[in-house]
Amino acid sequence: MKIALAIYKYFAPSSGIQSDVLPLAEELHKRGNEVSLYCASCDAPELPGWLNVVNVPAEGWNNSARSRRFIGNLRERLDADNMDILVAFNRIPGADFYFAGDRPVAIQSRGLFQKFSPRYRYNAALESELFSQESKTEVLCVSPR
Repeated sequence: MKIALAIYKYFAPSSGIQSDVLPLAEELHKRGNEVSLYCASCDAPELPGWLNVVNVPAEGWNNSARSRRFIGNLRERLDADNMDILVAFNRIPGADFYFAGDRPVAIQSRGLFQKFSPRYRYNAALESELFSQESKTEVLCVSPR
């Protein structure tokens, strides 16, 4: 099976969701799957040779624009590469699995002003689509918190 792992930025894991990417990739590979890592940037010193790293362009003036571009380009690239499953480590609607390592945006918000910011609205919309009843995405949680 061809499995895509998608994360906006991958760097040498020290903590956070980056530290979960490689162990999952290794387990999937051990089970006989072809695993590819799709990211806008990859700054990891050493990755195993069997892991195909695919750079997905994500240009834009701000984080929301870059994220939007990343998601759009990711969808095109996954279709072209004929991937069977998408495991997302960031909020990517339409993923088969979402590996949730961040708290929901509504919980992270610290004030009224922040709720009106374009960044909050964009991330809340992604979350709303990802967690809607119509969504077929399975959510995997790192921890109950």
